[in-house]
Formats: sequence, structure tokens, C-alpha cells
Amino acid sequence: MRYLSINRRKPHLVDLLVTKVPGAFSYKLKKSTAFDGSVPFTDFLTSPNTGYRDRNVDDSSNYTVYGDKVRILFDPTTYGISDTNIWWLKLAPLDDVGAEMFVTPPTMMYQPNIGGSYFPQFAITGNAPNQPDLANSLEIHFPHQIRDMRIQSTAALWAAFDSNGQEILLQGSTLPKDLNRWSTESVLFVRGNAAIVPFSLLFTLAYTR
Repeated sequence: MRYLSINRRKPHLVDLLVTKVPGAFSYKLKKSTAFDGSVPFTDFLTSPNTGYRDRNVDDSSNYTVYGDKVRILFDPTTYGISDTNIWWLKLAPLDDVGAEMFVTPPTMMYQPNIGGSYFPQFAITGNAPNQPDLANSLEIHFPHQIRDMRIQSTAALWAAFDSNGQEILLQGSTLPKDLNRWSTESVLFVRGNAAIVPFSLLFTLAYTR
């Protein structure tokens, strides 16, 4: 289940919608400049289950909570986060004593006003862990649907686009044609084939908000 989505992204504004978790009293956000753990995720904001609005956010929209959602609005620069670079976000619901119930996979946070393009293109790089199966793969979430994907690696890499989907094996730098995907996806699973494997992903954001 996906708990975190981006409602809007503008200069000095991240507008998140968090699906409420039964038993959660608050929600902790974690940040990093890398999705693969090479730069550790650090805590930077905790929202009550009624939602949160950074007082530095200058936004005229009505602060509304949507049904089973918690709305969190903040200016990244309030928390020392660059507003002009890609960064990564994790969510941890907290119980009544402040213990983390679980931590979500990393979600990409893109920079606003991306070159004025309606379908902006991105490139990310990182390391896929050495894991035995799909269930233990590195799971990467994207802010919206993505398309036009191209995955490349320096060694054998397993990739999938669904937790119950079929894995595809990339043999080193040789790219199977079926991974030049035009279909839209919102998540990627990767793991090394008996080793930690550096890889890159080039893709287009299907739409922005």
C-alpha cells in the first residue's frame, strides 16, 4: 500500500497527503539526498494526525484535510533542504508512545519549475542491494506516474515494476528492449544478482502538479 503522495509541488512548497494509519498518533518525515541509503535518512518534521502547516509557507489555498488523509505542507528550505535539487522522503507513522510503526520506501521529491517542461526528464543513480528475491528488493516510489524508462547497470541486475510482478534480468550494460518502457509506472524494484550493483534510471515524469 502507498501511504504518501504529493498533492502539489511549487517553489518553497511541498504539499503532501498521507493516508491515515490505524493506531498512528503522528507522522514523522525523513529526508536524504540518496534513495539507496548511501546517505542516511534523517528525521526533520513530525506532524500530528490532524495535519501540519509550516508557518513559513505563503500559500493562499485552503488548509483542508481530505477524509482519510493527513495533509502536511512545508517549505523545504525551512528544514535545510535545497528547493532546486531532487531529494528523497520517507514516512514513519508513530504510535501513542512515539515509536515508529514502520517506515515507507523512499519517494522522489522533484524540484519545482523544471525547465518549463510539461513532461520533464530525470536521471537518477544509486546502488541496488544484493538480495535473494523480489520481496527483499530496494523499492523506489516516484511522485507521480513515470514513463519512457531506461535502466542501465554495470553488472547483472534484477528489476520489476510491481511487488507481485515478473522480474527482468539486465545482463550488465546490455539493455533488453522490453525495458525501454513506454507504459506508465509509479514504482521500481531493483536488486543485484549476487552483488551490490550500481545502476542508473532515465525517465520522464508523465505529469506534474
